[in-house]
Amino acid sequence: MPASLLVQFKINSFTRLKTGWRDEVLEVPMYCSEDAPVSECMWTCVKDIESNTEAVALMEMSGIYESEVGTENFSKIAKISFCEVPYWPGDHFEAASPVEASFWPIHPAMERLLMMRELSNPFTDKTWLPSSNDTACTKTTSGCKGHNAYDVTVFKSTVKTSTNATFKTVHLTNEEVRSAMLPSSDAFTLPYVYNHFKWAHCDALGQTFPIVV
Repeated sequence: MPASLLVQFKINSFTRLKTGWRDEVLEVPMYCSEDAPVSECMWTCVKDIESNTEAVALMEMSGIYESEVGTENFSKIAKISFCEVPYWPGDHFEAASPVEASFWPIHPAMERLLMMRELSNPFTDKTWLPSSNDTACTKTTSGCKGHNAYDVTVFKSTVKTSTNATFKTVHLTNEEVRSAMLPSSDAFTLPYVYNHFKWAHCDALGQTFPIVV
């Protein structure tokens, strides 16, 4: 592979893995024990990788064309990158974001920003678009499962009941989770509000946020 293409090829590694699975070029294990070696618990190629249309398209997306690198090199690159070498891509992109460790502190930061916005200048339109309008749906048969307002979250949330002001830990829908964390609404039921909405590191860069009292 020409050295000039290597950087882009690395950047696209996540897309090759994700889209390769979606296009049924790759298959992944349904389950692996904790002590299973990586060699026995990684994805496998389920199609002839060198000639598979979807795989070739993913290679060309990274600038690797058979006409330029030659048939032998193209086959070698495809087999190594799709079938033989395990890797763990860190990326904040779609449902694979939790693979990247920095994903986890972002969520409470976004919740804190949302609370600040709701206390200082609430959104006037909180319409949750139907899945048919959601570009997150890449497969027409998926129903955009997990993205709809009515989809129930895998995790549980601790919220206050409306009857006796006690707290319960339950599964909520996506829309119910969002409503529960909006302190400006009657639907706010979380057991906490952040004690301040100051970001000193942003102030130092000249980016200031509204003061919430």
